[in-house]
Order: sequence, then structure tokens, then C-alpha cells
Amino acid sequence: IHLRTWAGGAPGTSVHLRHHIRLADNAHAAVFWDDQCDDACGLLTQTLEIELGRNARLTLVRLQRHGDGSTALTRTHARLQRDARFHYTGYEAGRGLQRHDLVTELLASGAEVHLRGAFAPYGQGHADSFTVVEHAAPHTRSRLDFRGLAMDRARGIFNGRVHVHKDAQKTDSEQHLGTLLLSSKAQINAKPELEIYADDVKCAHGATAGQIDEDALHYMRSRGIPLATARALLIGGFVTRSLALPDWPEAEARFRQIVEIYDRVYPEGHYYQGVANSNLAGILQASGNPAEAETLFRTALRIYAATLPESHQLEGIAWIRLGGALLAQGELDPAEEALLRGREILVAQGASPAWSDRATE
Repeated sequence: IHLRTWAGGAPGTSVHLRHHIRLADNAHAAVFWDDQCDDACGLLTQTLEIELGRNARLTLVRLQRHGDGSTALTRTHARLQRDARFHYTGYEAGRGLQRHDLVTELLASGAEVHLRGAFAPYGQGHADSFTVVEHAAPHTRSRLDFRGLAMDRARGIFNGRVHVHKDAQKTDSEQHLGTLLLSSKAQINAKPELEIYADDVKCAHGATAGQIDEDALHYMRSRGIPLATARALLIGGFVTRSLALPDWPEAEARFRQIVEIYDRVYPEGHYYQGVANSNLAGILQASGNPAEAETLFRTALRIYAATLPESHQLEGIAWIRLGGALLAQGELDPAEEALLRGREILVAQGASPAWSDRATE
């Protein structure tokens, strides 16, 4: 399921959304949530309620990108029954003020949660994440792995709390927080917490903070790798594990199926085919296959050119995503050309230069 939320309109607009995901016993689902708001959105609040029945499986991927002057407040609350599994991967970036409260309750034996993600505020942005896992039953398991990046004068805050209730014996929990400061004026505060009231548990937590390793940077430059590329590789390696998706092959297979269905339903060409190819390309790029992603992004651009008015926003976004795929392959000049072309199209279609710059970044 692909869920896209977008908030914008007149300056100072307030948008309030409520979402609810409920999986019955033995049901499985994968949801990709693309969450965006532009510079005009003054306040965005969202609530997501998740209920997983016995032996249910949910994979939720959330990509959040918010505008400069926006304030975004999100609360996610998941409740898991016996043998349920919840995998969450999130990426939050922007120059505005954003907070995400992520609460998971493991209510019965065998319930398991994996929470991963990264936050990357820049400019004068502020990203605040508060994660709570409630082990309310015995034989439950949790894994938390988050990475934080801060640039310019941005500030990031992460608080991860694991609460083991009195009767939650045989709890198994691990929590890892890693942060990387990319500017001398950036700040990140990370605090893992354990609150344990049972005496037969296995729990661990840790936090690290630092900057880019200058020795590693020097080594890569001495091998002929440009400075910008070396920094990008080190930063990418830092966040890769926290953004890994356990059900990625299944998601890739489903997106390929969607592409095949659209090819049959719209044999003469339709921009939906371009959207499907572009989404599949994003899946492949994130899973470490930028070459095939590049091919699919170019396919999407050809479809857009044939089925949409000249210089449509979808075309601009596809050019920017193509630039990312080229950059991942070390093709710096073609990547720059694609990124600038995408930005030019977005600005021509009415997107603000600041928003277009963020997309290009």
C-alpha cells in the first residue's frame, strides 16, 4: 500500500489528519508512507493508530520531508497481540520544527517490534523523536536502531525508552543510538533509557556521538575519490543499517507486479505506468541496485514525456531521483545535470526555489 499525504495551501494553513491501520489475525501488509508539506503549511498534526491481531505482520516505511516554516507533530501508537510482528523504518528531514512520538505496546507473548530510522535536520531545523516500547507481557522482543545527522545550525533530539513491566519475564530488548555531527554549530542530544521491573530479562542499550572520521576521509581521498563523494560514502555507510528493510524483496516483487499490471491495463501508455516505474526504481535504489534504478527512472521519464504536458512536476521529481541513482554509481557530472534539470522543472511548475533546493539536496 502506498500512502501519500501532502499539506500545503495558503500561508499559515493548519492541517490535522488521523490514520488507522488494523490487521486481523494472520494478516500481512506492507505500507510505504510518503509524508510531505510545503513551506506554506503552518501546522501539521497527524495521528496513526495501529492494531495488529494474533500473528499479524506489518512493515511500515515512512519518508517525511517538511518545509522551512512548518511545524509538524506526529504520534504513532501501535498495539501488538500474541506473535504479532511490527517493522518500522523512518526517515525524517527538513528545516522546520518536527516531533514524532512513536509508542509500541507488546501486549501478549511472542509479540516483536523492530524500530529503525534516521533523522537529518538541516538549516535551522529541529527534529525531536521520542520512542517508547512497552513490554507488558512475557517472552516479547524489541530492537531499536536509529541514526541522527545534523547539519548547519540544526538540532536533533532523540529519546528512546524501553519499559519492562513486572510480569514481563524473558523480555529480550536491544537499543542502539548513533549520531553524527556534520557541522561545528549543529547539536544532537540522544538518550537511551531502560526502566525494568522484572528480574529475568535480557536488555542492552548504548549511544554514540561523533564526527566524520578524518583518517578514513584522508584514506579515501588518497585513493583518488573526490572529497564530496568520500563524505557521501561515509555518511551513507553510517545510516545504511538503520534504514535497511527486512521485507524489501517482497516489496520489490509487489512493485514489479504493479508495473506489469499497468502495462497490461494501459497498453497505449499512461502516466500511471511512469509512477509505477519510478516507485519501483526507488525500491531498487534503496536496496543497493542503482544501475537498474537508473534504467527504470529513464523509462518513467519517457512515459511522462509521452503522456503528460511538458515539464510536469512528476517529471521534475523523476529527474531528481535519477540524479540520486547516478550519484550512487559515482557518475557525478550526469548526476549534477539531472538534479539541476529536475530543479528547473519544479521551479517552472510553481514550486518555491527553497522547496526545490531541498528536493535537490
